[in-house]
Amino acid sequence: MNEEQELPQGWVWTGFAQLAAREPNALKAGPFGSALKKEYYVSEGYKVYGQEQVIRQDAFYGDYFIDESRYEMLSSCRVKPGDILVSLVGTIGKVLILPEGISPGIINPRLVKLSLNKDAIKAEFAKMYLDSPTVKSRFSNVSHGGTMDILNLSTLKDLPVPLPPCPSSAASWRSWRSCSASWMRA
Repeated sequence: MNEEQELPQGWVWTGFAQLAAREPNALKAGPFGSALKKEYYVSEGYKVYGQEQVIRQDAFYGDYFIDESRYEMLSSCRVKPGDILVSLVGTIGKVLILPEGISPGIINPRLVKLSLNKDAIKAEFAKMYLDSPTVKSRFSNVSHGGTMDILNLSTLKDLPVPLPPCPSSAASWRSWRSCSASWMRA
C-alpha cells in the first residue's frame, strides 16, 4: 500500500491529518498513564473508554469512571458519537466507531481517537479501511515494542488513505461499499 498503487477512477490518496475534523484534538492519543492512574477512578462519573470496549465492539461495556475535575483536566481526550477509537497496545489496530447515546468520557492511554470530517469521509469507510488486511499488515510491520506490539498516533497520521468519491444516495452508498471492499481485498 503506497501512493503509487493504482486506485479506482475518481479516488485520491490522502491521510487522516487531511481528513480530520476542523476542531482541536481531532486526532488524539490518550493521556500519559500518570494522568490516569487507577487511583483516580471513581464509582460513577465520566466514562473512561479503553481497549475493552474496542476489542468487544461495545462502547457501552465497562465501568471505569473519573470525576469532573479529572475529566476537565483531560478534556483534550474527550470523545463523542462518530469518533473512531483505535487500539494501540498489545491487540493493535482494533477499531470501534462510537455510536449515538454513549456516555460522556475520555480515552485511556492505550487508544487513539480519530474525529473525522464527515463531509470528507464516512466513518464506516475509515473503519473498513483500518480493518483491511492491507492496513493490518502495515500495522504489524511498523509496530514496535519488546513484549507486545505498540502503535502510536504518528503511525496513523503517516498512513496513506485511499479516498473514494463520497456517495450521496443509499444506492450509491451500497455500490461504493462493494467497490471499496473489493479494492481493499486486492
